[in-house]
Amino acid sequence: MLHRLLLLLFSLLASFPLAAQDRPRAALAPLGSLDVTTAQQVILFNRLQDRLSTRYDLVSQSDFASAQDEVFTSLTAEECTEENCIRLIQELLQVEDYFHLQLVRSGQDTQLTLTAVDLDKRQVRSDYCESCDQRELNQRLDTLITSLLPQVENDLQAEMEQDLERQAAESRQQQEEKALQTLRELAQLLQRSAAQAGTAINRYRADDSTNRFTSFFEKQDPKLLYQLGEVYRRGQGLDSNRIEAFRWHSKAAERNHAPSQSMLGYLYRNGIGTAENATQAASWYQRASDQNYALAQFNLGSLYRKGYGVPQNEARARALYRQAAKNGNPQARKVLNWLAEQ
Repeated sequence: MLHRLLLLLFSLLASFPLAAQDRPRAALAPLGSLDVTTAQQVILFNRLQDRLSTRYDLVSQSDFASAQDEVFTSLTAEECTEENCIRLIQELLQVEDYFHLQLVRSGQDTQLTLTAVDLDKRQVRSDYCESCDQRELNQRLDTLITSLLPQVENDLQAEMEQDLERQAAESRQQQEEKALQTLRELAQLLQRSAAQAGTAINRYRADDSTNRFTSFFEKQDPKLLYQLGEVYRRGQGLDSNRIEAFRWHSKAAERNHAPSQSMLGYLYRNGIGTAENATQAASWYQRASDQNYALAQFNLGSLYRKGYGVPQNEARARALYRQAAKNGNPQARKVLNWLAEQ
């Protein structure tokens, strides 16, 4: 008998990893049951495995079955007391901790008994569940586990917190995607109908406690920023807001959008949404004029003719008017005709 036990012990040891384990090894006996459905047995046994695995490296069920068979065939009925058999299984499997779950069903009621045996003691916890569904049985089993192994409760709490954090992250991601979809729809609406977009934007920003609106539109095409600036300047679908108008035209102008540069010159020239600044007006008109934007060429010509923000220069003014007229500005043609009559 000793020879057979030693052979099994050596074979099991050979299958163990040589590297030290971060967690202690433990053995989980097959579930014992009476009048309990196979489905419930599987669910509860898997749950017990899952919970114990947070603290232990459980030996495989096949290794446990081999050790159990060897013990049963090597010991007589008188020798194989529960205490002796468990101790030998622990020795063969080289584990200090042994667990066993028993389920007994009587009518609609179920008794759960969890036994834990280590080298020093044997502990048993039982619970009686009346008319319990599977969810309640799961909860009763968790209670038994944590009463035997308080450290598992910490693991379960950590697992619950991780689940909650994961759910919160998923919820935040869903909310973010929903908000982004709404902003995409606002951007599309802005290209179709300024008034409708203004109304929708006003409603969205009233409920938006984040900076999501600004972050989204700052990344959009400058043409769209120009349209947004005009919605605020003209008060299309919302109250006119000169500061917001100046803000969005500035962002588009800084990205070299000629119409926005020209509009920014106009806003500086007239002190709309910012302090009046003739020098800045001339500067932005010049940047748009360099891109052959006719309206900016006309307005810059007027500044040179009047000497506002730039030195007065009639020749420079006429040259800018001619450029504007050539690029299709009708007002420039009228002014050139008027100047010719003087």
